[in-house]
Amino acid sequence: MCKFLKGCIKENITKREITMTQKQNAAMEQAIDLLINNDTDVSILFREDGLLKEITKRLVERELYSPR
Repeated sequence: MCKFLKGCIKENITKREITMTQKQNAAMEQAIDLLINNDTDVSILFREDGLLKEITKRLVERELYSPR
């Protein structure tokens, strides 16, 4: 049993990994809240050239062109 997170899948998960996951989840929640709380029409996410496609494109570009 994982000592940091009851019922975790990985036995070797670290406290740092849990903290990073929590931070990532919090950031994702903030991004979603920004969309919803600003009266954004959520249906635009799923249109052919919608917001979801644009966000995906920008994430891929950022990852491809980021210095490592």
